[in-house]
Amino acid sequence: MILVTGATGFLGRSVVAALWEAGLPVAGTTSGRNSRYDLRTRTGMIDLLRDYQPTTVVHLAYPGTHGIATMLEQPADLVSQMLEIDLRVIDACAKAKVHRLITMGSVCAYPKVIQRYPTDESELWNGYPETVNAGYGTAKRMQLELLRSYRR
Repeated sequence: MILVTGATGFLGRSVVAALWEAGLPVAGTTSGRNSRYDLRTRTGMIDLLRDYQPTTVVHLAYPGTHGIATMLEQPADLVSQMLEIDLRVIDACAKAKVHRLITMGSVCAYPKVIQRYPTDESELWNGYPETVNAGYGTAKRMQLELLRSYRR
């Protein structure tokens, strides 16, 4: 079973559709407060993994609903909820020994000033992200570091 967090979001809808078209067993969940599973909490993630028992989790959950507008209007809420969700998803998947966890990075995590194009992944840590998206981009960098730390 493949479980997609953020399955009703911008990217999640396309991923779920592609998995279905490929004939793969897929289930999805949203990440909001009105969701049956609050991905910001340890209990929400434990319940989600217990109920679906996925072998693969595709983590695309995003706490906002309006993209860049959320970053401009509620930056602290967005960043803190992103960090909470990422921590809970990664931690629960590690503890439940989910076979594969797939997450999504963002170009927003890259530095505002890029030295060369096309941009190599090694450029990620070579400067601060663009100001408007800095909170989102930095949270994506933290997600990557959480993944590295759990892998070790």
